[in-house]
Formats: sequence, C-alpha cells, structure tokens
Amino acid sequence: MSKPQRKNHLMMRSNMVPSHLGREIVISLPSPIKLRLTLGTALATSIERMLPPVLFAFQNPGLLCDDELQVVLIATRDANGADVEAPTYCFSMRRADAAQPVGHLNLRLGHSPNLELYQGHIGYGVLARWRGNHYAERATRLIMPLAKVHEFDPLWITADPDNWPSRRTCERLGAVLIEILDVPKEALAYRHGARRKCRYRLDL
Repeated sequence: MSKPQRKNHLMMRSNMVPSHLGREIVISLPSPIKLRLTLGTALATSIERMLPPVLFAFQNPGLLCDDELQVVLIATRDANGADVEAPTYCFSMRRADAAQPVGHLNLRLGHSPNLELYQGHIGYGVLARWRGNHYAERATRLIMPLAKVHEFDPLWITADPDNWPSRRTCERLGAVLIEILDVPKEALAYRHGARRKCRYRLDL
C-alpha cells in the first residue's frame, strides 16, 4: 500500500484524549514543522473548522487473509455530512467454505467527537453461527496496517457496556478501556440506539 499523497499546505488532525481533557490536535505546517497541542473540545473544533480539509485518498488494501478468514473490500464511502460521517472502508468477512459472508467490518477514518467518543473508528459484526472463531479480532488485526497507512493511531473502538463479546474482542486486541460515557441525544450514535458506550483505545 502506498501512502496517500498530500498537498504542502496547512493541515490538522485531532486525537481524542480522555473526555475531561478535551482534544489533542496535531497541526502540520509545510514540512518538517508539526505542532501538537491539547485543547478544550470546543476550541479544537473551532480551529478545525477554520483550516482547509485534508484530502482523503482511499488505498488498495491488497489481499487480507488469516488462515480460512478472508477480509474483502466491498465498497468505499465518502463522507457526505449525513449518514456517512467520515471516509469509510466497508469489508466483508468470508470463508472459502461458506457461500455467504460470515460477518462485516467498517473502518471509519475521521476525527469527530461522535466517532472518537461514541461510534468508534471500527465497527464489526459476525453472524451467530460463526461466532467463537475470533473473526472480529482477526479481521481488525488485518486492517490495522491500512489504518497506519492513513496515519490513524490510536484507533478508538466502542462497545455497549453489556456487550461482553465485543468488549472481550477489544481486550484480546490489546485495547485499553479509557472510560464509560453516556451518549448525548445530539450524537449520531444516540440516533442509532446507543445510550452508553465503553471507549477503548487501540494503539497501533
């Protein structure tokens, strides 16, 4: 995978730190200057809106497989300001001996509070008959190099507090539980039915 091409202008990305600390922003000036600041969430968001957007280039992830599991890219979706909040890779999990996909995984590459606090960069699901094979964990490991190509580190994964299979997946990946949050009504995740979320930080 080649690295995305960048233009030599002012750009910014932000990392969510524990929510009471606000947001950490990284401002990239013409190479080799880079500034790293921790600001309140509202101020960081205001600065982000003032800066030109970072151009996003989807990459070819190549062949992703782990023994019998194949993770196949089926679509890419650009952010549209509505139901797709950030550029998203959509994958299906497949086995050679299964006629239909056994699960799915989405990699969402954005820095909004909704993504990094409530929805997460990674979302996955495995069909009931195929659970117990650690497919969500294995698929996540397969797409981690792609996230690194886009310079997303750490990744945030969220899970409902009572979704123990998903939480155990995070733990097997080595992700660290940072906090458990109430989901505000204005968050996109709330409209999808989420009320509380466990936030796990996955360092790549």
